[in-house]
Amino acid sequence: MSEHSFSTDELKNSFFKQGFIHIRNLLGDSEVSELRKGLMERFKIVAKKKKIRMIHTLPPSHCFNDSLIYDLVLRKDIKNYLATILGHDYELIPDLEVHKNSFGLKKPRFFGLIESGWHIDSGSEGSNDYLLDPSYKFVKCG
Repeated sequence: MSEHSFSTDELKNSFFKQGFIHIRNLLGDSEVSELRKGLMERFKIVAKKKKIRMIHTLPPSHCFNDSLIYDLVLRKDIKNYLATILGHDYELIPDLEVHKNSFGLKKPRFFGLIESGWHIDSGSEGSNDYLLDPSYKFVKCG
């Protein structure tokens, strides 16, 4: 695993109790900067191809062919965290889209974990009962 020190029990307990885990600083500052820069370039390229000023979503057709994006999902430390929580026989089905529609928001969201400006996948799921069922092992990773 990465430099983060979570025990297997801590990860599983957090996931099954809260329905999510949040690992701060999984990506380093330089990785985040390079990712943001690369994504902004891609947003501009797609907007230019579509002959519009701006787009808010990079569609899967662009993401599946772009190692900047899919390499992130396939990072060893991320796969290790998933295997720790779900078991080594999990299946990865990427739902690759990149959003930039929430940049600039000021107030914290998602139980205070998201400080501002980020899109949240499945944020409307809330505290649905099935999310806390121990046999439910569907994960949005992003």
